Amino acid sequence: MSDESSPTSPKKRAGAKKRAGAKKTAGAKKAATRKKAATKKKAATKKKAASKKKAAARKKRAAAKKAAAAQESASLFGRLADAVAAPWKSLSLDSLLPMDALRRIADVGLIDFATEHIDRKVSDEPAFQRDTSFLETLVPMMHTFSRYFDAEVTGWENVPEQGGMLVVGNHSGGTLVPDTATFIAAWYRERGMESSLMGLAFDAMFGIPGVETVMRKIGQIPANPEYAGRALEEGAAVLVYPGGAH
Repeated sequence: MSDESSPTSPKKRAGAKKRAGAKKTAGAKKAATRKKAATKKKAATKKKAASKKKAAARKKRAAAKKAAAAQESASLFGRLADAVAAPWKSLSLDSLLPMDALRRIADVGLIDFATEHIDRKVSDEPAFQRDTSFLETLVPMMHTFSRYFDAEVTGWENVPEQGGMLVVGNHSGGTLVPDTATFIAAWYRERGMESSLMGLAFDAMFGIPGVETVMRKIGQIPANPEYAGRALEEGAAVLVYPGGAH
């Protein structure tokens, strides 16, 4: 038997060594691939966990923001409700319709009595009771109200920056008057609370407890030339709807 055919021949030993080396290399490659896959999987898991954590944080912030907005809204509505309810808290049936009032109704009728009541409220109460603190509470609610109607105010470049001026509009909202809420909110957003905006309003609005309070605090005054002239002389902008509500 020749040396080359022997299992221990140099050629066969070299072949076996080469195959062993190739097998070891293949094993190392597989191990490296598995390690790489494991590292990639670990990174993906870590990234997914971080993403979930960020999403949870965003959700938590959104919930906190929503809760804060709800609390602020509740506070705004609560303060408005308190302002509207305040005049009613001290009223009793006797104060609403005392005996002399009942006698007067019997004499002149309910409509004439209501007219007299409104005339007294307009003439006896101070006309100018604009309350900036109350407006600061109400204006954000007016802004929210106007957003429901997708309303906007443009053309500020055509409005004088200061001095008395007459702002004339068309009442298009009936009892809801979104035009007034939109304009008042936009005015104070654009000009600030120091810029007075007075509105000429129907006398009857000043004879309704609660409503009267809100009207006066937001700067509404009875619609007559005397009050309009005084507001203009004091440098206020005066909002008027000549045709009433349509």
